[in-house]
Amino acid sequence: MESNKHDVTAPLVFAITIAAIGSFQFGYNAGVINAPEVIIKDFINYTLEERLEKLPTEVLLTSLWSLSVAIFSVGGMIGSSSVGLFVNRFGRRNSMLIVNLWLVVPTGLPPFWLDCSSLQLHSI
Repeated sequence: MESNKHDVTAPLVFAITIAAIGSFQFGYNAGVINAPEVIIKDFINYTLEERLEKLPTEVLLTSLWSLSVAIFSVGGMIGSSSVGLFVNRFGRRNSMLIVNLWLVVPTGLPPFWLDCSSLQLHSI
């Protein structure tokens, strides 16, 4: 009879470590997003007050804040689901370059919309 040998291999340990680090990064980013909650809620309150010419309700503020935080997770799901498509079509190196363009462009834009009270622009 053959014995079932279950060894812990280096690639298995590496994969588990990377998965754990990825989970840590997601949790850290969720904490970073929640840290400026008061500032962002004040911005949303100010912007909606100017547009609607009345104070928004606390329910509306909380709903918009919750949506802003939830969109982060949805973006992560869409991004991780599309990795295979990008790599198969463009290759690893070109995929990294394309994805980093999506990071560089929004990073340079905030100075141009500081005077613009748009919730959509500030959430990019």
